[in-house]
Amino acid sequence: MVKLDFVAFDFETANTARHSICSVGMVFVENGKIVDKVFELIDPEEDFSAFNINIHGINPEEVVGLPTFNTFYEQIKPELENKIMVAHYLAFDGYALRDCLNRYEVTPCYKQFLCTYQLARKLVPNQFSYQLKSLCHYYGIKLENHHNA
Repeated sequence: MVKLDFVAFDFETANTARHSICSVGMVFVENGKIVDKVFELIDPEEDFSAFNINIHGINPEEVVGLPTFNTFYEQIKPELENKIMVAHYLAFDGYALRDCLNRYEVTPCYKQFLCTYQLARKLVPNQFSYQLKSLCHYYGIKLENHHNA
């Protein structure tokens, strides 16, 4: 039997800088079952761009004075240690995580990454699109707002 333990994660950013994480969503899966979920707004200590606000709807006033990413990460770190980290488009979320940890000089605690975008390209051939919205439609998964981490 395959053991399905991982942490699915998603970030939204305040602007085009990948280290400007302003919200975090994480789902913890053990033995194929969801055991915990985390959603946090984060103070990115950055200016927000109108473009990003239009995508995710998070305004600067909502995050002022909230924990910064390094504070959030230090609190959640024990839950992430040695876990496989899964994101739908790792080219964004994986680098956002790396860049944010580098910005705050925090040592990462995860061991591996998995990109479901790349996995879907291999497992579900000939799709018009491999965006999260398209794949959820293909699998019959209700997706209300995929820009809400």
